[in-house]
Amino acid sequence: MAPRWKRVEFRSAEPLRFYTEPAYLVLRSTEEVEAAFGVSSWSASPGVDLSREILLSVHRGECRTGGYAVAVTDVVLESAGGLLRVKVAFTDPSPSGFVTMVITYPQAAAAVERSGLEGVSTVVFVDSKGQVLKTVEVNL
Repeated sequence: MAPRWKRVEFRSAEPLRFYTEPAYLVLRSTEEVEAAFGVSSWSASPGVDLSREILLSVHRGECRTGGYAVAVTDVVLESAGGLLRVKVAFTDPSPSGFVTMVITYPQAAAAVERSGLEGVSTVVFVDSKGQVLKTVEVNL
């Protein structure tokens, strides 16, 4: 079963916190978002209503050049066990490709409707091969 979800992009007048190591976050309130990104105010495009949605934020960590990316590709509610599975895809630059010579911090986020998530106690982030990247215990 697939809950309704959408990709979102965070924005703030303040600089957003960069994660130098991979991080997988489940954010349920404005306060959690502000703490995770080190800002006092933020918005998302398209809009997010944290009373009706949760945010999933994936941070690849520090990358030595441009050309690296991360994306949330699917969100699946497992039929048993109170498990929400988040599929994540990573992209690396081609070895022979041209890249920007600057340190980057790729990040992706998705907003998931809370409706139907009652009873979910675990969020599992997996890569395209199904390997577990991170398991997060939650209280939705």
